[in-house]
Amino acid sequence: VELTRATIVLAGAELAGAGPIEGTWVGPHSKLIFNKDGTGRADVVSLKCSTDTTWSTNGNALTFTETKSTCKGMESFLNIPHNGYYSMSADGNKLVMVMQKVPPFHATGSTAISVMAKEGTTLPAAPPPPTGFTATKSGPGQVSTSWAVVSGADAYNAFCMTDPMTGKNTVVMGVLSGTSATLTGLTAGQKYNCFVSALNAGGMQQSSIVAVRP
Repeated sequence: VELTRATIVLAGAELAGAGPIEGTWVGPHSKLIFNKDGTGRADVVSLKCSTDTTWSTNGNALTFTETKSTCKGMESFLNIPHNGYYSMSADGNKLVMVMQKVPPFHATGSTAISVMAKEGTTLPAAPPPPTGFTATKSGPGQVSTSWAVVSGADAYNAFCMTDPMTGKNTVVMGVLSGTSATLTGLTAGQKYNCFVSALNAGGMQQSSIVAVRP
């Protein structure tokens, strides 16, 4: 993975340009609000969670910190920073974020992609589920995955986790283009359940699950 201030380069794909991120963005399961004063909010509709945030940018580098969360009436105070990069379409209506995921559920260094649309724009139809997914051991603690091209997908996230119901011990690698990813940092000999999701601003669909022991 190579991330630079001017461009995003990930798994062979490049997204250039970083327009102003301020505004409200909607995705498959969430809404992000970036206020001009550096505050914001993240709403996850499916979990009925609303999280206060702070954010800052440097070029197209993005730091996004969760500060206080309310989920189904229960409040918790957080200080969880997410670091990554973002890019925007030429018309300013599509936002792509490449963010480092954090423990406890995600392994350190896991990188996932989100695709969001400017609020008020027409969302595309969600892509169909990926087909032809394979996951094989390619070294100690390492799994190589591949899948077929999905029409309408802007990006893919390849996952391996020990428990697909809870997402425990997840390692994820985002792919902006191409149909393969190598996931590292897994526990050797541990059984993992792996799959890939295809996504755009309108939704995401996942492949069938393949079990593997790296």
